[in-house]
Amino acid sequence: VLSAYQWRVLLRAQQIHFDLADLIKLYMVGITVSHFLPTGFGGDAFKCFYIGRKSHNGVGATTATIMCRVTGFASMIILVVPVIIVLHQWFPFLLTLAFMLLCLLGCTMVMVLLLFSLLFPTFSKKGWVRHHFFARLARVGTTLHKSALMPRPICGALVYGAVFWFVAILNCYVYANALGIHEHLAFYFLAVPLVALIASFPLSLNGFGLREGAFVYILSFVHVPSVTALLLVFVLDLQTLVFAFIGGCIYFYLFLFYLFCCRGK
Repeated sequence: VLSAYQWRVLLRAQQIHFDLADLIKLYMVGITVSHFLPTGFGGDAFKCFYIGRKSHNGVGATTATIMCRVTGFASMIILVVPVIIVLHQWFPFLLTLAFMLLCLLGCTMVMVLLLFSLLFPTFSKKGWVRHHFFARLARVGTTLHKSALMPRPICGALVYGAVFWFVAILNCYVYANALGIHEHLAFYFLAVPLVALIASFPLSLNGFGLREGAFVYILSFVHVPSVTALLLVFVLDLQTLVFAFIGGCIYFYLFLFYLFCCRGK
């Protein structure tokens, strides 16, 4: 729900108006699609395509979805880095270093993306850009640059993103306590985002394997047995699979609805 709110704020900035309930359904379907594609971002392509077709504004839908990821990453940094600085004694140095390096890599990628959005449209009159794909890419770059300069939707998306990350951290903390892992809440402010960053590498479907290995390694710094750490990840994965199952049911319903509408026509 929080992610759908964040997405809706950015969609409205592109003059795309969708009911929140529909966006929640699409987000659930996105979770399902992500299980069949590398990283956890696979569902974004489906969401872009569906929103773009329905709104007849593919460029705006793509821009909003990209900005949703960018503001989500920025929200994580805004929430987590102050905690690490203030409570640095709670965190192992190697984990802090790994998190900072991955954040630096992510910030570099975001800066390259924004620089691309600024410079690419200037080449729009070049011959090789006149191809439909590059022309569309140039429009996305222009819209993305304009979107990054809209303070109100960006601030709103950052707030929703920060609340989302806090809930995600609290979610993991509650499960860990239920399994007998009584570590301080502050530790999960580093562990959960670090695992998310590692799982975002395009090396496995939806980050499976990377996420489990990262959790076991990170929890070993606080002397949690690997079996208990794996059980924690299994419970978190099971939670995600429940959402994916619901998203699959929604997708099946949308497919049948589309099929019957086509037959009716």
